[in-house]
Amino acid sequence: MSIIVVPRDFPTIQAAITAAQPGDLVLIKKGTYHESVNVFNRGLAIIGERGATLDGNHLLPFGFRVGQSSANLASGIEIKGFTIQNYIQSGISIEFCDFAYCLENVIRNIKNDGIFINQSVVFTNGATHLFKKNKITNIGQNGINITDPNINVMIQNEIKDVGKNGININVTQSTIPANPFNSIIQNKIQKAGQNGIVSAEQAFSGLILQNEIQHTGSDGISLNNGTMSIIENNITRSKGNGIKVNNPFSSLYQLNISFWNAESGISIISPANVPTQGFNYIEENRTSNNEKDGIHVNQNNNFIIRNRANENDNDGIALDSNDNEVVENFACNNGNQDIENNGTGNSLFRNKDCEQDESSS
Repeated sequence: MSIIVVPRDFPTIQAAITAAQPGDLVLIKKGTYHESVNVFNRGLAIIGERGATLDGNHLLPFGFRVGQSSANLASGIEIKGFTIQNYIQSGISIEFCDFAYCLENVIRNIKNDGIFINQSVVFTNGATHLFKKNKITNIGQNGINITDPNINVMIQNEIKDVGKNGININVTQSTIPANPFNSIIQNKIQKAGQNGIVSAEQAFSGLILQNEIQHTGSDGISLNNGTMSIIENNITRSKGNGIKVNNPFSSLYQLNISFWNAESGISIISPANVPTQGFNYIEENRTSNNEKDGIHVNQNNNFIIRNRANENDNDGIALDSNDNEVVENFACNNGNQDIENNGTGNSLFRNKDCEQDESSS
């Protein structure tokens, strides 16, 4: 392994990366570099010292682009510690790479996307990308934009002031492999013009855990189809729903907090309002002070257990579907009904309202 230092050994980051061999470390010293850097290597760490800045001057397309084509793949690339600013297309673009790691970068003032994962290939042995502890601010479109059909892990990123979505997952059906999976964990998303986390086009499979989402222009979390676990998220003051999922199957919604949203706290819906079979667990969530329902379910055969739905403007729990098990929920001081049962075959057992002692059976 060699350590290549910029500008000691090469005057530009691109020249250093072009010369690097697998296993090398390219260390970028403090300074401002006006470059768009192409990375086509294998097994390369690109580390910025504190104060290492890539600046596109609002003219260059991207800070880093990893991979170029299926014939020119990158692999095992780490990009860490940079400030990346003032680019037109993206701060970091992952295009043809099976393993990429973007860690502890500051990405700001980007016209399109902060990080863009745009892979049109499915790797035979899978691909995994990690995005951790990046600070992404003042972005014209999406904080993180994924069209990659592989495995992506987003953890402890801070995303703020983005024109569209905090995290956008848009994978076409033709590129989805057998087991795509996205893990979105402990991110903080504030002031997204549209949604905090969204997967609108195709089935979402993955884990959304312990994220904080505030002040979005539409839904806090908005997903379409699939099997997912949405656990311990805190969503407040969205202009849509806190959590909205269209046609999920065998999914878990547990221990989420969804307060002060302009629509419902949690909304589980079926396409064209024709209830489908859900078999989802909606358990131990807290929904309060939402302008519509605390929990709205328009899908059959779900388990709605031990939730608290208080002080919502419409219903605490609204059932516009059939054959749900509704057990040990506490709903109180809602504007219309604490539990509104508009379906058939719903089983309501041991639920409580304000007039009942919570300790009683």
